[in-house]
Amino acid sequence: MTAPLDLAAWRIWAFRAVYTQANAAGGAIVVDFTAGAGNTMILMHAKGINIGTNGLEIVRVDEDNNDSTQFTDVVSAAAVTGATPCSRAQTTTTASGTNIDVTDWLTRIFAGGQEKLTVRQDGAGIANDTLTVDVRFLVRHGVGARDKSRSTNAADVTETAPTINRIL
Repeated sequence: MTAPLDLAAWRIWAFRAVYTQANAAGGAIVVDFTAGAGNTMILMHAKGINIGTNGLEIVRVDEDNNDSTQFTDVVSAAAVTGATPCSRAQTTTTASGTNIDVTDWLTRIFAGGQEKLTVRQDGAGIANDTLTVDVRFLVRHGVGARDKSRSTNAADVTETAPTINRIL
């Protein structure tokens, strides 16, 4: 028999920020979240609001940057929202958007610094496109790390000061 999860040792990490692609040539915004060495995170909620005309994906990525689980894939359209776990309130602007509610909790556990939760635009956008990222994790030892370096023209992707970045 598996021992129950001792929730007294866990906290909630809440994070929300807006990322903007400032490069004149545009490019896709990619934001990765990792637990960090010695830490564990359990995904409770992830939401992306894409103001560009490209699609939006929320995926689990392995240590080689290959997608291993796709939580949400909303096809290209203007101003799309995607979230996981999927809810009745989730909206897509196209009938062909695919939203996957993954109920296997093992796909939501991120340990160490190798695997990532990625919220990304799925194609190159234009200058001044924005991607709002809102995530909630149960964390064992503190906040994880976030990184935008896999974005196209990453040096031109800016993060507006997070409106939320704290342990609750």
